[in-house]
Amino acid sequence: MKNSIYHSVDDISVVRSVEKLIDLVTSQPNLTWGALIDTAFDYAPGKTRLDFEPVIECYDFPELQGLKPVSPCLVALSFDSELRTLAGRLLRHCQGRPMLSFVGVKGSLKDLSKRWRLVHMVSVVDEQEMLLRFADTRVLSYLPQVLSSYQWGAICGTVSKWAYFDRSGELGTYDVSDLNGCEEKIAITKAQLEELLDASHPDATMALIAESMSDIVPTDRPVSERYRMIKDSHELAKKHEVNDSADILALAVAAYLTKGGSNVDKRLEWLLQEHAWPAGSLGDAIVDAKIV
Repeated sequence: MKNSIYHSVDDISVVRSVEKLIDLVTSQPNLTWGALIDTAFDYAPGKTRLDFEPVIECYDFPELQGLKPVSPCLVALSFDSELRTLAGRLLRHCQGRPMLSFVGVKGSLKDLSKRWRLVHMVSVVDEQEMLLRFADTRVLSYLPQVLSSYQWGAICGTVSKWAYFDRSGELGTYDVSDLNGCEEKIAITKAQLEELLDASHPDATMALIAESMSDIVPTDRPVSERYRMIKDSHELAKKHEVNDSADILALAVAAYLTKGGSNVDKRLEWLLQEHAWPAGSLGDAIVDAKIV
């Protein structure tokens, strides 16, 4: 069983979610539907990949051969009686992990996979390249806001509908049928890279605390609420120009220990406004102020 500490999205009701997915797929019979599975979440001790045939491995080309064991995979969704069974298997397997989305495509899934070959690696600052893991639904959730419509259109390719269960377990859908994107490698600007890194920070902090201080994780609260606690603490750090990594972590720890209360505590607001603590010792200042 997966430990809830390491979940990064809320559990869903599989029965209800299967019905939502079936409604979505059958409402657009003109599209080819597939499930996109980020198998990187299965690449860990004790984890098992689902055994599906046939499957399209999205990294199955020379440039990314070394990453093939963690390749996102496309699995076709049919309109027959097997759809309910397949959807149930997928949702149960991916429960609590942001590794599953659904694409409605004009054309074939194989053609989509070939189109994606251009966009898995994106150019960043100083001609470096970065793997853009858009099969991770946390990344997928903020890409349309960070990328230009032209860049987002390049990621979507032939996708007309892109659906996923968000952090709170609600099925959301991107309607991308009107986008016209480039068919070449995407160049990410420095500002966009900073936005991507900033958006990923709360998840990285949640993972760090789960690994090193698991006893403070408020497991009695939904994962989406825990994420909001950490995200709000990150926003506080930005607002008050708290840049030391230990101090940023201290704000996140305080948020967990107070179940979000510290983020709206006037005493913390005053402490951050004064900015009188030595860099790296904000945690001690928070304790001395009896905020936690």
